[in-house]
Amino acid sequence: MSQTDTRQEQPIKGLFSQLAADAKQLVQAEVEVYKATAADKAAVAAPAVAALVVALLLVQAGLVTLFLMIALVLATQVGPVAAGVILLIVALAIAGVLALWAKSRLALIRTDPETGR
Repeated sequence: MSQTDTRQEQPIKGLFSQLAADAKQLVQAEVEVYKATAADKAAVAAPAVAALVVALLLVQAGLVTLFLMIALVLATQVGPVAAGVILLIVALAIAGVLALWAKSRLALIRTDPETGR
């Protein structure tokens, strides 16, 4: 190998080394941008999530009250134990239907529309 070839290789090696360093810095900067974006979105979403949790707890309290009122009315007709059993069956049926619906919706996420798998 001649001396001119060695001189040309050194700058090329240096350029590739600098290119690799620049690419690493670019990737690190992109990661920082994504982290900052995610943190900003989380800060905006946190109060909304808290509000949704409170709303769900209020809905649950309302449903419990409704079931209690239905149980009190049914207890006068069929007795307290039978009223409890009837409402248990109704609640389990509703929960089962909702669970099956959720399962079918989640299955759509896992299946590829083109292959059906």
